[in-house]
Amino acid sequence: LAALTPAEAAGVGALVGAVEALCVVLQAALSTGAMADVQWNLGAATVSAHAALLAGEDDSFFGTCLSGPFKEAADRSIEIQGLSATAAHDLLAVRYGVAGPQLTTILECRHFCHVWNWGDEETFNSVLRAALARNDPAAVIPVWEYSEMDTSCPEWLRELGRLAALRIQPAGGEVDVPDQAKQEVELARSILSADGHAFARMEDYLTCHADDLYDRERRAIEAPGGRSGSNRRDLELEWNRWMGRLEMYGRIKGPEVITRWKARVAERRAELQRCRGSNAGLPPGRILFEPTLEWQEIRPEHVCPPGLEYSMDMTSGRNFARLC
Repeated sequence: LAALTPAEAAGVGALVGAVEALCVVLQAALSTGAMADVQWNLGAATVSAHAALLAGEDDSFFGTCLSGPFKEAADRSIEIQGLSATAAHDLLAVRYGVAGPQLTTILECRHFCHVWNWGDEETFNSVLRAALARNDPAAVIPVWEYSEMDTSCPEWLRELGRLAALRIQPAGGEVDVPDQAKQEVELARSILSADGHAFARMEDYLTCHADDLYDRERRAIEAPGGRSGSNRRDLELEWNRWMGRLEMYGRIKGPEVITRWKARVAERRAELQRCRGSNAGLPPGRILFEPTLEWQEIRPEHVCPPGLEYSMDMTSGRNFARLC
């Protein structure tokens, strides 16, 4: 306002005063039902409202049913199932512009905004995002429960709810979600604590971490200095840790998950091994020995990279090697 001329400041002040006066009128209309021309029937309760405010968007549910050749348009009475009286009042308060969303009813209100195609849905979405970002348990726990139990939950809200759930520690039995979902979040929480990486889904973690390891292994092939035993050992340790977390995830989701992921990883790592063998420039009939953290037998056709630990079986005369 300091940058405005006196006339402009007076105009803004008059506009603000008019808006405040309108809010007072709308608040009174909402609380008293004055001049209401529509009734919501919620089962055990009824709520009075105003058609002009309900049907603000041309393509909204109320814009259609209150202006078309429908029974609701004639009776000015609409049956609404599944909406509580408390949420109805909170929803109308936002619609009338006299109050902001309440966390206690925000999910219920957001759902009906979506069903009715009300633009107010984004108002509720913004408040939800802010509450989840600050790890407010009043929002995190209901959103997490909703996202795990209701298939109609949008994917962005499901992901935000999971990510927020990683950062809170609800008391046992406090969260009403399936045990499998609790176990998956606990696993993701342990990864967050150990590595500082937060993932809403374990599938996302497995994909991203595996891609990172593939990339590191490919760079090691392309850079001769990266093929040292110590680097290979560090990489194998990372793969072992990834495999350990896959095993834990498989105990939650089932053994077929482990089988699927191991097959995918084995195929991609086999491609990298073929590249490593091609780059080694070996003569015909010789192949590059691929060391791991476990002892493996060295066959006559193998050529071993530097930096390995060796062992001989004195009884059989067979030689073995591993990363050291």
